[in-house]
Amino acid sequence: MVNNRAVSSMIRLTVWTETFVSFAIYVSDTVSLIFALISFFIFRASYEIFKESINILLDSAVIDEEQIKNVVNSFTEVKDIHKIRSRGSHNDMYVDMHIMIEANTSLEQSHALSHALFHIPIKCQVIIHMEPYHKKENTL
Repeated sequence: MVNNRAVSSMIRLTVWTETFVSFAIYVSDTVSLIFALISFFIFRASYEIFKESINILLDSAVIDEEQIKNVVNSFTEVKDIHKIRSRGSHNDMYVDMHIMIEANTSLEQSHALSHALFHIPIKCQVIIHMEPYHKKENTL
């Protein structure tokens, strides 16, 4: 004979066990989903940071070389411009360039030109290397 009390206790224990296991699985799935969402947002933020900083890390040109040439060539004293390099970010730009001016230009005039070039419309820090321009040597 089967003891009805024992069977009833076993059934209740089984129901409670199954309920607890089901709840644990539900909580585990919910926690896994929350961690997956958090991981997604962390990955997305790191991708955005990487995308913004990769050009700075690779020292990519920030300003188009032609744009710099157009601005600098607007000064009549400038005969040629070469070795243009720009780097940094759009908030903190640096431009290096070599500018050729007439060989007989005085130091005072060269200095005044360099100050005028420092105030070009493009907001950046400029380093200028002045070179003498000799018409015979620089023609093809």
